[in-house]
Amino acid sequence: MAQPRVFISSTFYDLRYVRNDLEQFVQTLGYEPVLNERGSVPYSKTDALENDAYREITNCDILVSIVGGRYGQKSEHSESSISQEEVKQALEMDKPVYFFVEKRVFAEYETYKRNKNRSSEIEFSSVDSVEIFEFLDHITSMNRNNPIAEFDGAGEIIRFLREQWAGLFQRLLQEQTRTTELELIQKLRYSAETMEKLLSHFSEKEYADENTMKEVLLFNHPAHQNLKSTLNARYPTFFTNKKEMEQFIAAKGYEVIDLWELDNPNWFEYIYRTNKNKRARVNVCAQIFDENGNLKVLKYEDWDDNWIYKDYIKSGDDEDEIPF
Repeated sequence: MAQPRVFISSTFYDLRYVRNDLEQFVQTLGYEPVLNERGSVPYSKTDALENDAYREITNCDILVSIVGGRYGQKSEHSESSISQEEVKQALEMDKPVYFFVEKRVFAEYETYKRNKNRSSEIEFSSVDSVEIFEFLDHITSMNRNNPIAEFDGAGEIIRFLREQWAGLFQRLLQEQTRTTELELIQKLRYSAETMEKLLSHFSEKEYADENTMKEVLLFNHPAHQNLKSTLNARYPTFFTNKKEMEQFIAAKGYEVIDLWELDNPNWFEYIYRTNKNKRARVNVCAQIFDENGNLKVLKYEDWDDNWIYKDYIKSGDDEDEIPF
């Protein structure tokens, strides 16, 4: 099974303990942590080490950027540090990126913003280079993919990521449900459009007769989908009369209630008797059939979903009580 790969980007010596804790956290989730010092990045003998790290970001799903007080080694390709260049590579690939800034650095960043015009004259105690604040300027100016959190220790980063990734998983489940619903709506819409085209086609042909139109309407009868949904059937449902419908319902474990037992002759009832304490009952309105038990031809706009529905009754509710 494929594992999400999480690239952990930061300077090493000042943040190595944070990196260790994050590595263990990522592993406990079943994800794969990617750290330069762990051999996760395959290095080639013909290229610079930092280029191999940038290439490995392509194979990762998430990047976690940890910003401390050390600027780190400068990249050979730009004026940025290697860790900052890693972030830029991930952003260009549109990978999800999470930023964590040490609280003392973030606090002094506010001082830097108020004195940006003369920052070269100020000696900051939390960072070894003002370029760290310039990097934060770039990150905070982005309008997307830049969640930033402060931290004092790895525990705060872990709590934040745990909540964020749990939220992403929950959103994924919701989106899958919405996708299923949208697919169903599209199928119903396509079915309705197809039926409309068929009817229009037949009405324009000289050979179209009443029987042809009836067959098309019966094939697309709304009772089929309604009963399929009511019984949670996974296979197509089709019937043209009451007998065929009852055969389908019986195949799902329901029993037909005799007419003399029914409280309302305008409804047909079918009971699922397996559960001793609670019984499922499918109710079908008699008016969808004609006097011969054949399914009446109905269009979707003339159909009422309440004509076929399922409810539940307690055991004994459908039986006569002994009068003593």
